[in-house]
Amino acid sequence: MNDIINQIKQSFKKGDILTRLIIANAGVYLSIVALRIIFGLFTSISVDEIDTFTVEYLGVPTNNLTELVFKFYTLITHLFLHIEFNHILSNMILLYFLGKIFLSYFTPKKLLALYLLGGFIGIGLLEIISFISPKFQEANYAYGASAAVMAIVVGVCTHA
Repeated sequence: MNDIINQIKQSFKKGDILTRLIIANAGVYLSIVALRIIFGLFTSISVDEIDTFTVEYLGVPTNNLTELVFKFYTLITHLFLHIEFNHILSNMILLYFLGKIFLSYFTPKKLLALYLLGGFIGIGLLEIISFISPKFQEANYAYGASAAVMAIVVGVCTHA
């Protein structure tokens, strides 16, 4: 077990930006899974309560600018937060394969910049839509790397 952890640390230290992004996303997801297991075994807190707390703390509040001002850090943390396994799996598969293609044309700095910019633009558009649309009147939370990964997809598709 210790050998696996050391290999992951080495991959993070010596790997490219794509490897680091995937390890960071997986690390956050596995931390949440560990919290679910620990709290599930030793407390009466349910998995849903843990997920709700995690999303409210690390997800970006939508349709609530006051909360967003005090939780400005969520503009970064939401990019690495995944609750459902299928969500992280699909995002990381797309990120891995299309990230490799992206890196064959562009630099690692551009990959990171596009990843972050895609996440920021995605959350910005969601905030605008949630304020304009009558369908989004109640506050909610956004999380996941889908907008950031789709920015990489668009970058690859428009360049190719």
